[in-house]
Amino acid sequence: MANTTFYRPVRNYPDPSSTESIKIDSPPQQPAKQEGMAAFLQLLYPLSGVLITVVMLSSFNRSGMSPLLLIAEVAIIPLSVGVMFLSNFLQRRSEKQRVRAVHARYRSELADRQRLIDDVKKAQQQRNGRLYPDLSVLNAVVTQRQNLWERRPTDDDFLQVRVGLAPVQLCRPLDFQEDRKVDYVPELLQEARDLVMRNTAIDNQPIVISLRTLGTLAVTGASSVTRMLVRALLCQIMAFHAPTEVRIMACFPAESGPEWEWLKWLPHTRRLRQVLTEHKYAPEPLCLLADTIADVQELLTTQIKPELERRGKLSQDTRENVTGQSQMVPHLVLVLD
Repeated sequence: MANTTFYRPVRNYPDPSSTESIKIDSPPQQPAKQEGMAAFLQLLYPLSGVLITVVMLSSFNRSGMSPLLLIAEVAIIPLSVGVMFLSNFLQRRSEKQRVRAVHARYRSELADRQRLIDDVKKAQQQRNGRLYPDLSVLNAVVTQRQNLWERRPTDDDFLQVRVGLAPVQLCRPLDFQEDRKVDYVPELLQEARDLVMRNTAIDNQPIVISLRTLGTLAVTGASSVTRMLVRALLCQIMAFHAPTEVRIMACFPAESGPEWEWLKWLPHTRRLRQVLTEHKYAPEPLCLLADTIADVQELLTTQIKPELERRGKLSQDTRENVTGQSQMVPHLVLVLD
């Protein structure tokens, strides 16, 4: 197996997504309505002024009174009543305009929040697509070497793999407080609820699991489907992790060999240490692949056991902890079919 020198650039890690909540204000309350006695008193106040004026004018001696005063006395009642109703009409219209302005301002605030949420969704989708791309993108990652083997053991996404697509929570939670005791404007309250409901999650986003923390992953189902998924996981490991930090060992029955033989071309399946072979033409002596029980036992004896013993000695060495931690690589991924 030929060696190829490859320069790993500094990790171009996307900026972390903000987790600050997005505040959505409560809708305005229903305007207070004057009903019953309050509404009657509001009309009674100007009417009482009209009646007092009429009584005062009627108390005067009409003999010799100017005709203009007589006309004024007769006209003051309908005029006062008309002014009273006009004033009430203008007051109600002004209140309706104020309410409409309040509603329009709140709808404008909801629209601003929707634009902010759209920007957050776009940024989150771009970040997820960059860190956990679709399987069809991995070929370009390998051939162009732009992000090839970019993940280091110190990265949060080290040994994280994409297993499918599903709705995921928005990275910035929506903070909408609704007081059940308050009488909000119904249509505005529903609009606020709809905004929260349709933006709480983002559809068709990568579902990611961490193999480093999970330890063991069982994939069950039809062989044609499960093998396809496992191959996708191995392709992600191969594309984003260097063989010096992750090694892959695969054990499979001989009849399924054609579905796994492509692994022999990966540098990640190279043996951890070289062992002299007994036979001159032993198959794939440099790979951590086994299709028989004997091959599995041989790999465990000559490769895995010595590696675990080496790490056990390093873990007991407390004199230089940093060096010990740096030697706890490569991580081992074992595939059992």
